[in-house]
Amino acid sequence: APQAAAVIELESARMSRLISDMLLLASTDARDWPVAMTSVETDTVLLNVYETYLPVFLEQGCALSLRLPDAPLAKATADAGRLSQVLGILLDNALSYGVTQSHSSIELAAFQAGRNVCLTVSDHGPGLTAEQKKQVFERFYRGDAARKDKQHFGLGLSIARELIRLQNGRLNVEDTPGGGCTFRITLSAS
Repeated sequence: APQAAAVIELESARMSRLISDMLLLASTDARDWPVAMTSVETDTVLLNVYETYLPVFLEQGCALSLRLPDAPLAKATADAGRLSQVLGILLDNALSYGVTQSHSSIELAAFQAGRNVCLTVSDHGPGLTAEQKKQVFERFYRGDAARKDKQHFGLGLSIARELIRLQNGRLNVEDTPGGGCTFRITLSAS
C-alpha cells in the first residue's frame, strides 16, 4: 500500500505539471499571457539563475559554468521573471538530455551582438539531427531518448519559445562546437 501511494503521488504531480503547462500554452494562444517588459540587467538575471541551479547540478554530479563578458552587458528589454523561467527550462533540458558520462558540463553564457543581447545554454551531449532541430520547439515533440522519460511531456521548449516571442526576442538551437546543442536567446538591447 505505501508503494502504491507513492506511485499515485508521483503520477499526480506529473499530471499537475502537464495541466499547468497546457494552461500556460493555451493562454499564449489567447494572447493573454502577462509579460512585464522593462529594461533588464541580463548579467544579474544570469547570476541569479546560475546561483539557483548550481546546487541542482552539483547534486546530479554535473558542472555548471557561467561565462560573462569582461565589459558590462547592455540591458535588454524583457521580463526578468519570464527570462529566468526560460533559462530554467533550458537548463533542465540540458541536464536531462545534454549530459553524458564523458561530458557532464553545461555552460550558461551571455554576449552582446550589435544591438542585441544573447544568452546561451550549451551542452556537449549527443546533439540534435537537422530534422530534430526543425521539430524541437513543436508542442509534444520528444526525441527518442525522451520518449521513455515520463517527467517530460515535450512542452518545455515550446513554452520557452513562446515566452521569448512574447518578449519580442528569438530562441534558436544550433550545434555546439565539438558536439552538443546550444540554445540561444536573442533580445533587443535597451
